[in-house]
Amino acid sequence: MRRFDEIFFVDLPFQREREEIFRIHLSKRHRDPRDFNLELLATNTDGFSGAEIEQIIISSLYDTLSDEVPFNTDLILKNTKEIIPLSVSMKEKIDNLREIAMNRFRMASVEPSLPVFSELDLRGIFRKD
Repeated sequence: MRRFDEIFFVDLPFQREREEIFRIHLSKRHRDPRDFNLELLATNTDGFSGAEIEQIIISSLYDTLSDEVPFNTDLILKNTKEIIPLSVSMKEKIDNLREIAMNRFRMASVEPSLPVFSELDLRGIFRKD
């Protein structure tokens, strides 16, 4: 068995990752993700973990059954406002962990809008000596 030679840091999911998490949990519960505004849901859950997003879906399904309301984007958005994510309630601890991770670990994912290499890194690679 081979092990990783590096330690990876898994941060909270970015926008596109949250969209995919919603897609997975809606599909898992036999709902068509195309019936929901995944971009809006992901935007409104910035700082939420995958587990918190899953709980929002579950809570929304319970509301549908108990209150006889439609299971839709609006209901899910309503439930996002009722949860205080760990990124808020444990902000200092998460910020501290991120600071440690930046210097010691490899990031497991990088936000797509951010460059992977700095301009300085690229100059070193593509020098015109």
